[in-house]
Amino acid sequence: LERDAMHRRTLALLVVVLAAAMDLTDGTVVNIVLPVIQRDLGAGDGTAAAIATAYTLALGSLLVTGGRLGDLLGHRRMLAAGTLGFVAASLLCALAPTAGWLVAGRALQGVASALLVPQTLAVIQHLYPADERGRALGVFAAVAGVATVSGPLLGALLTSADLFGWGWRAVFAVNVPVGALVLAGLCLLYTS
Repeated sequence: LERDAMHRRTLALLVVVLAAAMDLTDGTVVNIVLPVIQRDLGAGDGTAAAIATAYTLALGSLLVTGGRLGDLLGHRRMLAAGTLGFVAASLLCALAPTAGWLVAGRALQGVASALLVPQTLAVIQHLYPADERGRALGVFAAVAGVATVSGPLLGALLTSADLFGWGWRAVFAVNVPVGALVLAGLCLLYTS
């Protein structure tokens, strides 16, 4: 029974770390590819600034609300809702026909992140006993740090690789399979 609980906690940690990494990488992924996006969509400097900041502004403005919704409606439910919303907004960004659509998609990513982010730590808090929580939070913090600083590098690599001819759009499209893994992990975790 204890071994099953340990496997369950490990899976939960992997799921929340992957969700957080997806979110935190997106906070900085646009920075390095912004000139390419600006040129491709014909965006002016003001619009480019909005593309870069809409995500962070929405996330920062709604983070406390997202945490409270997790308390009221359930952390797992809000983690799933935030992940689903983030994937949908990422797809909108990847398919954006205009700079305005991209700004809207980035803002929606921020809204979804405000639901997702607080739940990641809450799930760790609930699943890990106090004597094991420090190690789990250490893993979370290490991955979070790497994800945050690797955003620009990932953005440059994905844009340069021009996967499937998507160019800069791949920096958003990559969230679709990653988010699908998070959602699959949540289903596995909470239906078994």
